[in-house]
Amino acid sequence: MIRCMMVRKQVYLEEAQEARLKERARLLGTTEAELIRLALDRALEEPGGLVSTREFQRFLEYASTRDQLDVEASPRDWRRDDLYGR
Repeated sequence: MIRCMMVRKQVYLEEAQEARLKERARLLGTTEAELIRLALDRALEEPGGLVSTREFQRFLEYASTRDQLDVEASPRDWRRDDLYGR
């Protein structure tokens, strides 16, 4: 048996995505984590990944202009725990 090192990642899913993921894992008799790994492998193997090369280029052009904006930086006024509605 070949063992590979796993790295834990936390992702946020929409409720509908979670429901579909759970159902598909149940139907296929596999884990949600395995389905996520398979989907990620498939997305990374396709030319251009998840987005088209043209769209990615548009993003890069936009991102390169961000530091040229005349916007005053402001300190963050929230804490990570605030995101969880505690």
